[in-house]
Amino acid sequence: MKKPFIILLGVSVCLALYLVAGMAAPILSVSGDGTTSVVSCLGDSITEGIPYSGTANTYPARLQVMLDAAYGSGGFEVINHGAGGWRADQVRDHTQGWMTEDNPDYVLLLVGGNDLAQLQSIESTVAEVQAVVDLVTAHTNPDGSHPQIIVSAILPNLISELATWWVSVYNDSLASDLTGVDLWFTSNWDDFYDPTTGQANATLMADPVHPNVEGYMMVSENWFAVLDPPLPTPTATNTPVSTATNTPTPTATNTPVSTATNTPTPTATDTPISTATNTPTSTPTGTPTATETPTSTPTPTTTPTATETPTSTPTPTTTPTATETPTSTPTLTTTPTPTNTPTSTLTPMATPTSTPTATPTPSCDLPGDLNCDCVVDIVDIMLVATLWHSSVGDDDYNPVYDLDGNGDIDIVDIMMVAVHWGETC
Repeated sequence: MKKPFIILLGVSVCLALYLVAGMAAPILSVSGDGTTSVVSCLGDSITEGIPYSGTANTYPARLQVMLDAAYGSGGFEVINHGAGGWRADQVRDHTQGWMTEDNPDYVLLLVGGNDLAQLQSIESTVAEVQAVVDLVTAHTNPDGSHPQIIVSAILPNLISELATWWVSVYNDSLASDLTGVDLWFTSNWDDFYDPTTGQANATLMADPVHPNVEGYMMVSENWFAVLDPPLPTPTATNTPVSTATNTPTPTATNTPVSTATNTPTPTATDTPISTATNTPTSTPTGTPTATETPTSTPTPTTTPTATETPTSTPTPTTTPTATETPTSTPTLTTTPTPTNTPTSTLTPMATPTSTPTATPTPSCDLPGDLNCDCVVDIVDIMLVATLWHSSVGDDDYNPVYDLDGNGDIDIVDIMMVAVHWGETC
């Protein structure tokens, strides 16, 4: 009876070791013919690696090191196509060229933050991301294979709880609306989101929107962890190995998808979104129209017609009073000069317009109130967005909107306005 037990124990131990070995590192389809698998990274400043652009601290550079350590130098080439400040439509416009140039096996996509910062709609941004996905999947490499595309949820930020909530809405839309994606994952949101603040974890951020060194390390680890789904061109030698990685795959990404971004939804501080500036604009127009009521007062012009009844009553003394009453009625016709009162009411109508222009001067002391109307709202953000990426030396550069004083009007300046959203004098 001991022999079957020993055999069963041995099988269990072997199975456990096999699973542990499979979970130790992601398994990629390293071709056995010595060719290099290409990984193209598309995105904005987070892919570029700001503020560490061009260094070993960017996530593509770190991912290269991890792949080399796991599969040997030369097995993979990671290409960084990130560009600071780029929106999804700009990435879309370059995708075809990158595909032709790289002929990648894998495409990693993380984009959309700049679209939201520049007040692009979520719907249009998701449509542009979908266009990127379609271009990638339609590309055919020289060996007849097609790139696999993996899309990440974008990171939370330190701008405000409202701004982070808006990012979560965008991520949810990506999760529900994108089609043709080989893998969608949310680890980059999950690991950076701090539920106690409703924003990004400050210990992982270099500034309100970009990770620090530790943050970029986490991003690269998340990309490395998800590079293990079934691949388009697995070789025969890799098929048993890829079956082992099917067990960690669900834990890698699928479970966070549902929890992707709904957690911050309760912070639906939508009250500032409904730009309360419409109420002041309705009140000034109301007051001038109210001044129209004096024009109804000239109805006393009908009273002179009533005075003509005395012309019938003084029939006994027709000569004196009859002539006197007509002379008195012209004086009544001059009394309709109340039409001058509307002209006098025009002066109060001018004063309301002068008061708003007079009051903004002191109200500019309110941080983020760039148009000096005593409220930080969408108008202030748009003032910065219209000068997006103008720099010192450009004709349209205005240092008033370069709030961080770094010589470039960018997403950080927009966020410095957004953090004061809804504040008033």
